[in-house]
Amino acid sequence: MMTGHRRLPPLLIVALVVGCSRGHYRRSADAEAYGVIGEKSCGTPWEVPPGFTIRQAPDARVPDPPDLDHPPLPPPQPRLHAYQLPAAPPDAARQAAPNSSSGGVAASGIRTASAERASATAQEQLPPPRTEPDPSGAPRRAAAAGPLAAADYTSGLPLRSVPETAWQAITPECLARMLEFPSIRNEYSRTFSSDPPSGMRDQARRLTLPEIVELAVTNSREYQIQKEALFRSALALTLERFAYAPKFSNTGNGTTVDYDHVVSGGHTVETLSVPTRFQAEQMLATGGALIARFANDVVLTFGGPNGFTSDVGSELLFRLTQPLLQRDIRLEPLIQAERNVVYAARDFARFRRSFFFQRASEYYGLLRTYRQIEIDAQNYFSLVRAFNQAEAEERAGLQSRMQVEQIEQSMLLGRSRLSTTCNSLETALDRLNIAMGLPTELPINIDLSELEQLTRRDEIQVAGERASRAQHRLEAFRREQPPNRTQVLNASIVLNERVVEWLRLQQGEREQAARLAELEELYGRLRVSDARLTADRARQELASARGAVPASPPIVVFQRTMDALDALLVLLERQQELALRLQADAVTLGGLHEQAAKLAQRGTALRERLDAAVKQARLDELERLLREADQLRNDAEAQVGSGDRLIGGAPEQSDPKQELRQTLEQADRLLATAEQLMRAAGVGLVPVKINSDDAMLTALVDRLDLMNERGRLADDWRAIKLTADDLRSVLNLNAEQRIRTEKNRPFGFTFDESETRLALSLDLPLNRLAQRNRYRLALIDYQAGLRRLVEREDTTKLAVRDELRTLTLAREQYLINIAGAALAAERVLSTRLELTLGFPGVAARDFLEAQDAYSRALSLVADNRIAHIKERMQLFLDLELMLVDPSGFWPQLHDERFQPSSRHELPPEAGPPYGTIPEFLRVSHEIRDMIEGEYSH
Repeated sequence: MMTGHRRLPPLLIVALVVGCSRGHYRRSADAEAYGVIGEKSCGTPWEVPPGFTIRQAPDARVPDPPDLDHPPLPPPQPRLHAYQLPAAPPDAARQAAPNSSSGGVAASGIRTASAERASATAQEQLPPPRTEPDPSGAPRRAAAAGPLAAADYTSGLPLRSVPETAWQAITPECLARMLEFPSIRNEYSRTFSSDPPSGMRDQARRLTLPEIVELAVTNSREYQIQKEALFRSALALTLERFAYAPKFSNTGNGTTVDYDHVVSGGHTVETLSVPTRFQAEQMLATGGALIARFANDVVLTFGGPNGFTSDVGSELLFRLTQPLLQRDIRLEPLIQAERNVVYAARDFARFRRSFFFQRASEYYGLLRTYRQIEIDAQNYFSLVRAFNQAEAEERAGLQSRMQVEQIEQSMLLGRSRLSTTCNSLETALDRLNIAMGLPTELPINIDLSELEQLTRRDEIQVAGERASRAQHRLEAFRREQPPNRTQVLNASIVLNERVVEWLRLQQGEREQAARLAELEELYGRLRVSDARLTADRARQELASARGAVPASPPIVVFQRTMDALDALLVLLERQQELALRLQADAVTLGGLHEQAAKLAQRGTALRERLDAAVKQARLDELERLLREADQLRNDAEAQVGSGDRLIGGAPEQSDPKQELRQTLEQADRLLATAEQLMRAAGVGLVPVKINSDDAMLTALVDRLDLMNERGRLADDWRAIKLTADDLRSVLNLNAEQRIRTEKNRPFGFTFDESETRLALSLDLPLNRLAQRNRYRLALIDYQAGLRRLVEREDTTKLAVRDELRTLTLAREQYLINIAGAALAAERVLSTRLELTLGFPGVAARDFLEAQDAYSRALSLVADNRIAHIKERMQLFLDLELMLVDPSGFWPQLHDERFQPSSRHELPPEAGPPYGTIPEFLRVSHEIRDMIEGEYSH
């Protein structure tokens, strides 16, 4: 203990001489600045997030050095690929797995050299197409993998695979982006009968929007600058507050040792003087300045006329300076510094919301570009199929060369458009890196889970519109008097197909299993009725051929008999499909299937025998073949009867009225179901429910930048008062008290050695030209600030009104584009069917126009969906209702039911509309009244 006490004075002396460490001063500054920020924002609409700090995170691209007070210089040699993304959380890794809905690959943020080489040689990795043998001996195309495996036929037309050359024509970079989509991977599997090699897939980290926001908050230079701006304002306020605290003066504290050696007239005089000064000061709440100073002089003289002499004396000085007319001017620096922190906190709060909006806008822009890649790729593949079909038809003499070249030109334009979209995506990803503060060369990717959800919603809307159009057609046929059974039946089948497709897309959003099963059963019965109607027509044609006068040639009767057989076989097939759906007896169903297969084989053999007889001119066999064909038809009729009993029976005798009534009942039931489903589902985008006046008032009272604008207008108003004070005389009260010590008694202060001085200084306003000009400029600045505030309010109202109009327009355009996409989809199918069947007047140009219209319609639907999301975000931002969480994310982004709340009064938690003045300051009544509202308009 004694040893410690002995060491304390030397250590204290060293600390006083050297000062505290850098770290001590830094920690002290941080503590005071963070305290000020919390004080000025706690419980306000601009409250900073918990744990606010300007320290950089350890996993940031530019983290804080281990020793903050001795930061090293960075290595001068530039490097590439020096930064890696932080490890993804487990849930994000699962989202990025290859088998996830987005089709991603979990990997680090740096693409390895092997992955680069694999990407560069992706085209060499394309395997050759394979075919699998059919049990009958005929080759068949390999089935596609994934959910589109069953979609090999559209409207009865086979869907051709994309040839290998079409894949090789695409650059590896673009191909990697295309393979993000299951639909494109299914096309790849359709061509090559295998999944795409991993080397063809992009290996970069797939980022979700929360991860993008988190990375941007951690690494963005702009975000860090805004945090530091708030910290700087708080740090400036600590200095202004420090002026009102008792403290030692910034300089003039310490001592000086002065030794003089003077030789004069042969006499040597040596003098040692040690003057010491300590001075404290404090600003007063009235604007005055109080100074207290202790001065000690020690003068030792050696060899003087009186030999050794000493002169030791001390003095205490107390000085007060109080301005009487310019008091507010002296208080203004603290007032402004206090308000500047509030302004900076509001700016930072609004910046955080704007920052989220910017990153989210970039994210949705990337999703839109990705969606365009999928649309362009599907369009390109459709044009490739059309080109290959046209070439085959040209070789068969069914197509002109000009039409083939038209399709080829469109195919090349489609590939060019796809390449351009891929290139724009790469540029957008690089720009996102810059916005997040990450290296430009860092490979990143976007998690497409949300895009798949948005696309599925669009597909649901388009499917619903197609169902609605089919519903209107059926209703029109149903209203005709008398109804045409064939038209009603065909329209019912189409409507049933559309409604089932629509419900299947909704699986996962709402439970529709029971309704779907009911509709699928009805669909099966409608298809049976349609096949039965076709069989009836075939029977009638056969009867006409048999009863024709003069008699029809035997070969014609044979052909009509075989046509009737084919119609019965189709009816049998559809009966089996319905029986399977009805879960009929498996043994009976198996027997029916076996008999149908035998009938088909007998029919094929009978046709082959007829061909041989015709070629060999053995016409005497026609009668025997005709009898066998008739027997075969009768056997098929018997099997159809068995099929009818299996699915619930059918009228033994055809009754057109009863069949029409049954078809109308089925149509009515289908229409009622469709109407109920459509009414419950809703159509279009969710509207934002707030009227224009409420929205404008909400923005005017809640916007943080408008609060700052009002505060700065008050600053301009105060400037008028302050510059006006400068026009007056300068009248100061000065009071000074000195107390000295007796000689050689350094601490023997006595009022016998004291001095008191009072002074009243007056500087008359005889020259105030500069002050006059400043006053006039202050008046101009105030009016300019007032106009600026009014302009900001007007532009805010304009923005809100425009966003409400844009949201309304986006919803209307979305409905129009949904209808356009549904119409374009039907147009593509019908044009392709008519072109394939050789309808007169249908040319390749019609298909190209239909395909182009379909691609443009899908693009417009995606545009409207993304634009509505962005506009909704912009509206909430402009209403100051986008409240981000501590991580910087807006939790209500995906909650379409979240509606803006209106506010008509200024929020009380925001304080006075023109800001506050520190309570302890003794400002003039004029300024205090302004804050309390007497000068507010």
